[in-house]
Amino acid sequence: MANWVEKRYLESLNSLIDYLARLKFNPNILTSLGLLITLLAAVFFLLGDLLWAAIVLIIAGNFDILDGQVARRSNQVTRFGAFYDSVLDRYAEIMLFLMINLHYSSSVPYLISIITWLALAGSILVSYTRARAESLGLNCKIGFTQRPLRIILLIVGALAGHFFNINIFFACLAVIAILANYTAIERIVYVYKALKEKK
Repeated sequence: MANWVEKRYLESLNSLIDYLARLKFNPNILTSLGLLITLLAAVFFLLGDLLWAAIVLIIAGNFDILDGQVARRSNQVTRFGAFYDSVLDRYAEIMLFLMINLHYSSSVPYLISIITWLALAGSILVSYTRARAESLGLNCKIGFTQRPLRIILLIVGALAGHFFNINIFFACLAVIAILANYTAIERIVYVYKALKEKK
């Protein structure tokens, strides 16, 4: 189902992707714009405006898709581009969770602050465990809590928190915290077993 949705969504962006590819538009610029737009979403989280935070995050998500697709279709894929995209994605997530924590840390139970930091830690470790595994020569893409899912949960939580109840937003943060850390641990176990088998 998720693959079907992703395929349909990519098809809706095909014309724009082809246009940018024909222009040989620099994918790194798209990556940079994606970060700037995500930082704007972080500002809305800091202000406690969940609706606009979600809307801006949806826009930023398009840039996450566009940079890689344009790079592939215009033959501009580079190792630095992949590295740059990965680093900026981490900056984006750090700022999102930091601003959420700054806004709510003084007005809600301390537990929410802990959950937010756990969500951030898990999000960072999901990518870090993969990067370290790949540096050891292992392909480590297991686990389903990739960045797109985390951002979707954040968007859904923000919208639900705005229109229904703020506790739904906090529940989505808790889900991110649990699933991201589970994926990180899953990857640690996978790498341990894979390296043990190589001996």
